[in-house]
Formats: sequence, structure tokens, C-alpha cells
Amino acid sequence: MPHVLTAAELPVAELLRRADDWRTRLQANPTPPVQPRAVLIALLFYEPSTRTRAAFEQASVLLGYHPLVITAQASSVAKGESLHDTVRTLCAQGVRAIVMRHPQAGAPQAAAQVATAPILNAGDGAHEHPTQAMLDLYTLWRHFGMPDPATRWLTGRKVAIVGDIRHSRVARSNLTLLTQAGAEVWLCAPPTLMPDAPLPNAMLTHDADAAVANADVVMALRLQTERMQQGLLPSLNAYRRDYQINAERLRRAKQAIRQQQAEHDLRTAEYYERTGHPGSAVFYYELVRRRYAGTRYADLATQRKEHLLALAQAGRPAPGNDPWAILQAKWKEWFGDPQPAVTPASSQVPAPTAPTQSAPPLNPSSPPTSATETKPGVPNPLP
Repeated sequence: MPHVLTAAELPVAELLRRADDWRTRLQANPTPPVQPRAVLIALLFYEPSTRTRAAFEQASVLLGYHPLVITAQASSVAKGESLHDTVRTLCAQGVRAIVMRHPQAGAPQAAAQVATAPILNAGDGAHEHPTQAMLDLYTLWRHFGMPDPATRWLTGRKVAIVGDIRHSRVARSNLTLLTQAGAEVWLCAPPTLMPDAPLPNAMLTHDADAAVANADVVMALRLQTERMQQGLLPSLNAYRRDYQINAERLRRAKQAIRQQQAEHDLRTAEYYERTGHPGSAVFYYELVRRRYAGTRYADLATQRKEHLLALAQAGRPAPGNDPWAILQAKWKEWFGDPQPAVTPASSQVPAPTAPTQSAPPLNPSSPPTSATETKPGVPNPLP
């Protein structure tokens, strides 16, 4: 097994499939498999941890391994033992892998230089947290119906990450994996909690409402006060007011999504009306009226629906049934506002006059002349 040091190195598609395979297996048979001998997984944590440490301990047990938990406060690290010596000692004891959390960025890479067992980065300073990002991506993958993981399956999805971006290793690893999958990622924080170096492939904003507007996914980051210097925030209350992800802010985000969908449904109804499909137009107007009751979209849809029904009851065709109107609508759809070089044929041809004696009668069996030749589906402008 190779080292897991950064998110960019992960074989994402393979890991998503394997993770779901293991989930299915454990649901069918929650009894851990029996390893041929006791296999140790070292959990080397130089920082306090609850969720990551508990998750790796649980995963080790469910896979039939034995977690060997080592903390900096309760090991020779407290006596001054170097990272290299600690890693060498664990490898000499035959551990199968080392899961490492460290406050210094780049520590897992340093450990990998001397380790004979795989190093799994469980967070290094404000640098990376690839295993957390992989878990987040797996959650989204299942939520969106488990599409082909080898594709850019998050294309068209907006993901907002709000909070302490400057000190967040989770934000950096998530940015890597989410953009690889095609997502549009917004990073939102106060100016003092944005990173100094630009983060590629991300939209940066200080406006939390703009970040969550129309978002398909919202991630909230905690304030990492253990890494902060004084003066980064004017007050906790001000931060809570402007950046807390609460029910009210999510409600406003959902309203924006709802408005966008209402506009789309109303435009769909107008398109069907314009192109001569009054039945489909009435269906969509009724959908808008019911789905967005109490909004201006519902009022407009009610007016247009009643107008179309009144035309039908009066036996008059809907405006969209006129072939020239359909042609104009198609022109506008494809090229914008129509600026036709010609006008309808009916306006070019003068009113017909009674035939004179010298005019030869038309032979119905003979083909029309080229000047008045008709084509299937296009009415002949001449009587």
C-alpha cells in the first residue's frame, strides 16, 4: 500500500468504489474478519483529536486490525524523541501502517522518508487532511446517487465552504477533490481568515450570503483558535453574526434556489406557448401555480393559463399555432431578437384577382411552376 500524504495523490474513483463495497459488506456481516495473526495499526497523534482518532480506531477494529494508540503526551516524544526515531521504532515493531496527526505541515512527508510501513496523513498543521476530504467526497457521492466516479460527476454543483479558511487543512484537501470532480467551490471567510497565498480553482468571497446562495452543499468550518494569533477577529459576536451557518442563512439560500427554479419553470411554459404547444404550456403554468403559490411567478402563470384556456373555449387557436409566429420564436431562440430580411409571403403577394379569359386554366395533375412551388409542410401563399 502506498503512502497517503496529499489529496491530489488519491485514486479517488477506486477508493469510492472500495469504500462502498466495504460498507455493503459490513452491513451484511458486521462481524470483523479474523486476521491470520494480530496485525497492528499505529495511530500516532501529536495533537488532540476526537472524531479522526475514533474513526480510525473503529475502522481498524472493523477490518480485523488492532489499533495501537500513541499520543505525544504519553510517549517518549515528551522526552524529546524525534519524529524519525519514533517512526523507525514503530516500523521495527512490525506495524502494518501508521496513521499520523501532527501540528507541523509536512510532517507526514518527513515520516515517509524513513518509514517501511505506509504513512496515512490524518492532518498536518494547516496543510492537508486527505482522509477527511475523501470521507466528505464519499458522502456527497452517495447523496447524489453514486454516479460514475471516474467522471466529473459534480459538474454544475456549487459547494460553499465557510469559516476559518486560513488555518483549515480540510478546506485545502476538499478544494482539491471537489474541483477534480467538477464542482464550483466557493471559499468564504473574513479578510483576516483568508489565506495569504491564493488558492487555485476557487471563488473567494467575504459575503456568507453570496457564498451559500444557490449552493448544493454547504460546509461549515470551526474557528481554530489554537492556531490563531491575537487580533484576527474583532469579536466572536461579530463573526457569529456575519458567518455562522444557521437556519436563517440556509433558508435564504434555499429561497434563492427556489427563485431560480421558478424562473426556469416559467420560461419552459412560455416556450411551449410560443412554439405552438398550448397543452404543454398549460401543464407547466399549472405546475408553476401550484409549486410556487403566493409568488409573482404563480400570479403570472395563472394569468397565462387562464388566457390559453379562454382561447381554447372560444375555439380560437393559441398565438403559438401560427406558423410564422413559430418561425419567429425559433429565430429568437437561436439568434436572439429576429431581424428578418423578408416578411411573410402573405404580405408580399397582392390580393388575387378574378382570372381573365386569356389565363389558361391550371391543370391539377401538372406540377406547380417554380415561382409558386410548394414544399411539404409550407402552405402555398397563392390560392
